[in-house]
Amino acid sequence: IGDSVFTAAHSGKSQLFDIQRGDSTKAWAANERWNQKTQGYMSSPVVVDDHVYLHLKNERFTCLSVDDGSIQWTSAPVGKYWSMIRNKNCILSLSANGKLRLIDANPDEFKVLDTQQLAEDSWAHLAVSSEADQPLILIRALNSLTAYRWKNP
Repeated sequence: IGDSVFTAAHSGKSQLFDIQRGDSTKAWAANERWNQKTQGYMSSPVVVDDHVYLHLKNERFTCLSVDDGSIQWTSAPVGKYWSMIRNKNCILSLSANGKLRLIDANPDEFKVLDTQQLAEDSWAHLAVSSEADQPLILIRALNSLTAYRWKNP
């Protein structure tokens, strides 16, 4: 995130480190800007504007402020594992039970825009092409691979 690194440990906490290079020594330094109790779980967080969206160890989804780490909101339980990607101000998540959710990246509320059941079981990470307007999304189930075009509403 700019010149900072965000991390969320499975059995630890979430932290944001500012990375800087010293003027006189030219040595690199990582200084913790904030930390808090939120624990990530088997999913890469996504950053949209000044917020981190993170699937949690307690099976919930949360939005954190990049500035100070404050929790903007936390959802009810949404599933054990999520794979997430983003396109502009939307987040696409695929849960272990094969449910695909289109989520509004809104720091004021957790808002699911659409849901589709695409597989019975899927522990694979979503794959996305680099096409900006309508990227190709690849979803792997246990016995198939399907491609979709992502069109934001």
